[in-house]
Amino acid sequence: MKKMICLFLMLLFALSLTPAFSEEQPGEGDISQEVAVETALAFFEETFGFSRQEWPAEVKETRFHPGLLHDGLTTVNCWFVVLKNEMPMNAVAQIHGKTGEIVCWGCDGEGNLTDFYEDIPRIIYQHFYHDMPESKEWLNAKALYQRALADFAYHSDVSMGTLATSSEIGVSYGNTSYAGFLPFVERENEPAIEFSFVADVPAPSRVDNSEFSDPMDRWTYTVAYSMSDGETLAQELTLNYEPKALHMNPLK
Repeated sequence: MKKMICLFLMLLFALSLTPAFSEEQPGEGDISQEVAVETALAFFEETFGFSRQEWPAEVKETRFHPGLLHDGLTTVNCWFVVLKNEMPMNAVAQIHGKTGEIVCWGCDGEGNLTDFYEDIPRIIYQHFYHDMPESKEWLNAKALYQRALADFAYHSDVSMGTLATSSEIGVSYGNTSYAGFLPFVERENEPAIEFSFVADVPAPSRVDNSEFSDPMDRWTYTVAYSMSDGETLAQELTLNYEPKALHMNPLK
């Protein structure tokens, strides 16, 4: 549990704690911190159907600095509001500093999933980048998850069954023009979905048989699919944090 929470926070806070950005102060025409916090609270209250009176939410952190888009820094700063409560809920909202629009939000998978992903096991975080799925039926997330899992198995040469029971999963949906876990791709401004897998699986026998050899291999795989035509937009595979070449598949 602790590992899952730490991994989620590391990924989630990447939205708001980028070292390259110094925190700034809101100026004329920017929404206030109080408005940003209220916007975030109201949004998550509606999204998850919780009552602030029954489950008060704690504001863990607020920051004000440039937000990231695919084409670089925006000229308008954004508020980043990080919330938690005892549901438990850990969530972050990126809010446009001028308009108050929520351009990106995410939360962990500890009982807080939207119904878009409720059929997918072991999700530890979810993000939405300036777009929401049209409906659960349209998204067809479970089928897309099975496709991503099959692609992972193909490129890693590890069985789907092993990966399915060993993986922790992050899922992101949104507009490809926005930075985050959706990759930078040539096809901008269209809806896409991304799956990020982390799987610890038994390692093959080590040649040196050293007692210090790690008995587990850590595989990671990230893949993004276009929601308009199903094309694979980007994918990446690593083994023990080292990049691995992808198999060439003539069917794709």
